Amino acid sequence: MIRDAQLAAWMYRGKHRRTAQALLAETYGLTQTFVAYQPAPDLLWRVADRALTAARESEDPLALS
Repeated sequence: MIRDAQLAAWMYRGKHRRTAQALLAETYGLTQTFVAYQPAPDLLWRVADRALTAARESEDPLALS
């Protein structure tokens, strides 16, 4: 699921890219929920950082929340 969202965010341009970035941020948010219960805090921080980056690139205020 992450790979598909990353591919969409990479392939599209303009408004569609921002929408894909917002979906990528949501996908990373779901991933954070799973990774939070794993014994890998460094992985959790990596996922959180990528989610924030995707949310910023989406330029959608709701994606940042």
